[in-house]
Amino acid sequence: MANTLKQELAVLNDVKQQRAELQEQVEGLESECKQLTETNAHLTAELAKQKAAIDSLNSSQIQDKWRREELQQEGQSQKKRIAELEAKNTELQGFCDSQQQQINALNEAQPGTEKQQELGFEMQDKTNSILRLEKAQATLQQENQQQAATISELTQVRQQKSCCRPRWNNRKPVRLPCKKKSSIWKSWSAPSAGNWMCSTKPSRTRWLGRRLALPQ
Repeated sequence: MANTLKQELAVLNDVKQQRAELQEQVEGLESECKQLTETNAHLTAELAKQKAAIDSLNSSQIQDKWRREELQQEGQSQKKRIAELEAKNTELQGFCDSQQQQINALNEAQPGTEKQQELGFEMQDKTNSILRLEKAQATLQQENQQQAATISELTQVRQQKSCCRPRWNNRKPVRLPCKKKSSIWKSWSAPSAGNWMCSTKPSRTRWLGRRLALPQ
């Protein structure tokens, strides 16, 4: 009888020690989740700045190539930081899975313990928080890729050599490439929707192709 009591006491002591370790791990996960939340907030602020910079680029038609290169470098830097955060999230996800397995084993050994159930709920909450953070970071990465593509398209459009300028009502003029550098075409007409023509005389016209429009 005494040996049985000693064995049960030893099992209870082991369970208490495992609970204390799990509590420390839960606190560590809370700290990691807080850091990830702060990092996501910082990335969101940086993305807002980048969007504002692109809007300014569209409105003022900035021609400074150094500024465009700086924006592209910022986009690349954000991509690297998001990749690092994704790797960190994957590591945390594996850690949470291992801890969940330990909690399940404890629940099977000592079913009905309220403290173990509470720890299991806390670990599940942390796992769900990390999954939400991963989804938010994937969305940020997709938006950064779209912004980088927009910057590249703007750069290509503005670097084209041009000599013709269409007259658009209520819109800023956009330079279009001329086929013949020796000609200075002055008059413009729109024979069909979405198409422009450039000519030296009203009776003689040259086909220029579909008009180029800045990305919205």
